[in-house]
Amino acid sequence: MKLLTAAIFLTSIAGILGLQCYTCTSGSGAPTDTNACGDPFNAATTDTNVLKTTCPTGLDVCAKTTASSGDLNLVARACYASAGCPEQGACSSGSFGGSSATICCCSGELCNAAGSVTVNIITTVAVIFMAMLFTL
Repeated sequence: MKLLTAAIFLTSIAGILGLQCYTCTSGSGAPTDTNACGDPFNAATTDTNVLKTTCPTGLDVCAKTTASSGDLNLVARACYASAGCPEQGACSSGSFGGSSATICCCSGELCNAAGSVTVNIITTVAVIFMAMLFTL
């Protein structure tokens, strides 16, 4: 009984503290860009631009986005809203005019370290649009 009570208590604390996700970018040209964010991802990196972020209210899953257009290759890892992730354990990809993007979501602690981590088509289109803007 004590073990059950402890498990419930620890689960409650995890919910109060919030989900943690990796937050970083690679290939965007931002000052905080780091190759450590790209694939393959090393979760043991000491790069100060790879953050372990506690997700704010409303962002309840972790996401990994990749986009490419010509020589541009972008990887972004961040907190995300589950409303944009209708299927768990899957990724969504799309392409347009030589640009492509993939977005994946997951719900475990720091799970967006994985090579592929669920998404909706609207978000995919938005990422492709952003990739197109980088090429203009």
